[in-house]
Amino acid sequence: MEDEALIRMVMAENLADQGFLIEEAGSATEAMERLHVLDGQIDGVVLDLGLPDRPCDFLASEICDLRPDLPIVVACGHSEEQMRSRFPDTERMAFVGKPYDTEALVQALKTLWAEGNIS
Repeated sequence: MEDEALIRMVMAENLADQGFLIEEAGSATEAMERLHVLDGQIDGVVLDLGLPDRPCDFLASEICDLRPDLPIVVACGHSEEQMRSRFPDTERMAFVGKPYDTEALVQALKTLWAEGNIS
C-alpha cells in the first residue's frame, strides 16, 4: 500500500523480481477492499505510513482485526523505536526505512513469516 504511484510501481516491480506475487493498493480503502476480496490469499502487507484516506495506525489495527496472523511491514522515515511506540501491538509487524530498500522489505517479510510459521 503506497499512495505515490511511481513509488508503488517500483516497489511492486522490485518485489516481483524477487518472486513475490503483488497486489497493489493506493489507498487504505482500496487495500481493505483487496483484503476482503482476496480473503486468505494475501500473505503479507507492506504499508506506507502516510496514506491519504486513513491514518496508518488505524489501518494497521483494521488489518489486524481482519487477519491477526497477517505480517505487516510499515515503511516510514522514522526510527523503529518511534514506530513501535506508535503501534501498540507490534508482534506481527516490522518497520523499514524509506526510501524503500527491496532487500530490507524482503528480509522483514521473511522474518515475520518465519516467526509465524507462514510460508
